[in-house]
Amino acid sequence: QKQKVPGTFKRYLVPFGVLLLCLWAVPSAFANVLGNPGFEESIGDSALSWDNTNGTVQTTAVPAGFTAFPEGRAAIVQDATSDFTFQIQKNIQPGDLVVFSALAISSVAAGGGSGGQLRIEFKQYDLTTGVDFLIRDATSDLITSTNAPSTGAYVRFTVSAPAPPGTGLVVFTIRRQGANAGTVVYDDANGEINPVALNITASKTSV
Repeated sequence: QKQKVPGTFKRYLVPFGVLLLCLWAVPSAFANVLGNPGFEESIGDSALSWDNTNGTVQTTAVPAGFTAFPEGRAAIVQDATSDFTFQIQKNIQPGDLVVFSALAISSVAAGGGSGGQLRIEFKQYDLTTGVDFLIRDATSDLITSTNAPSTGAYVRFTVSAPAPPGTGLVVFTIRRQGANAGTVVYDDANGEINPVALNITASKTSV
């Protein structure tokens, strides 16, 4: 003799299955596209991690007078006005929304265009020659001792912009600006392309 499936169980079985299917099918573009986002590993390959040829250094030692790193045991430090690092992402199409953020604190005094900064560079890219050139960029607020003091809590800075026509690659850049002396520390970087909040509602089904 067949046993009937309890009505309560049946009412929730279908929505639960739909929920699992939706979670399984979430596109990878919803996730952080950056390699080594917490700077826990050595930097040095801009295609997989962060460039290390332009003054930026990865460190496990918290600079004197700075708050401890908020995530993990490492961060990156920029203490010269020309320092920068970057990471390249080629999985981009015109019209895609790019969002870039990172936690940071700074001892650089505000003024004269000085401070740390996050920058998104949209570039045209020639697949044959490998040559690229800048189409447009977008930048965050400057990171200074005023809006993110070195002795305080880390502040998340964010910049976002749509990829313009002709975009073939995007460059996520972390840089120093201006002539004022000081140090900027960054941690927990996040880069997303077309981020979408996942909202799923499971409703009861009458049986």
